[in-house]
Amino acid sequence: MLRLLKRYYHFTMRSWSSETSLRSSTLIILIFTYAVTLFLIQSAFNFKGIMNRWGDATKVTVYLTDGQTDETRTKIHKFIESLPEVKATKFVSQEEAIAQFSSKNSIFGKEFIDDLKHQEVFPESIDVTLRGSLKDQSYFNKMVETSSLIEQQIGVDEVSYGKGWIEKYAAFLRLTNSLVGAIVALFIFASLLIISNLIRVLVYNQHEEIEILELIGETAKNIRFPFIIEGMVFSGVAYTVGIVLNVVIFNWISGQLAGSSILSHLADVVGSPAFLFVTVGFFTSVAVGLLSSFFTVRSINTGWALSKRTN
Repeated sequence: MLRLLKRYYHFTMRSWSSETSLRSSTLIILIFTYAVTLFLIQSAFNFKGIMNRWGDATKVTVYLTDGQTDETRTKIHKFIESLPEVKATKFVSQEEAIAQFSSKNSIFGKEFIDDLKHQEVFPESIDVTLRGSLKDQSYFNKMVETSSLIEQQIGVDEVSYGKGWIEKYAAFLRLTNSLVGAIVALFIFASLLIISNLIRVLVYNQHEEIEILELIGETAKNIRFPFIIEGMVFSGVAYTVGIVLNVVIFNWISGQLAGSSILSHLADVVGSPAFLFVTVGFFTSVAVGLLSSFFTVRSINTGWALSKRTN
């Protein structure tokens, strides 16, 4: 192994001195490919995290009919709390509903709010929080079933849970997952082509040396070793530089959000790539370099010297 590593070292030194422009341009293109791919994937994850935060705040609101007695309210409340999918409940009186509306809509005057109160626009309600999260595809079905059970109770006027928005939210999560999968597939395909082209050129440029090694009895495995390591190193270095660039970019974005009075609550969501993401990505990039270079040299270096001697 030490002999092979020494050969790779000498191989790299000779290659960089004679093929500097080829190697430099390939490395830059590969870094750009990795950086853009990682940015798109992390952006999709961050956007999904923002949507998940909104989704986690989704609640079922149970509106009660007017003129309910304390006994009826208590009965409805206990029934809701007894449902297995219900995590927490909160009764909202008419006064609390008016106060919430006023705090969120300060542009309306007191006379307008009083007029709405007399028209009984603000009914009593119960906010219901379910177990789980919208990130779980089955959560929507639980919400529909629970809402249907509550709506059948006497004294319940309406149950609202933003059906249209939740359906769009679920569709968005599916689209995001598909998009990330497509980006990863394109990234792997592009990386395979870039590394394969580099190794192909390196092999052809050093065909005379390869022929000499074949003539003195060197095995194909040892001949191909430097090229395979080269593909792995190029891919790993490009990925590392790409991930560093993304960490810098997303830390900057997070800092800008933290300094905003409106979007500061999103600063912790729009973060840098997680450790697991970085680790899996690194080993994936090295594997891509390994496979691309291996199949390239295997298809090219098939015994040139022996073929010439035969001819």
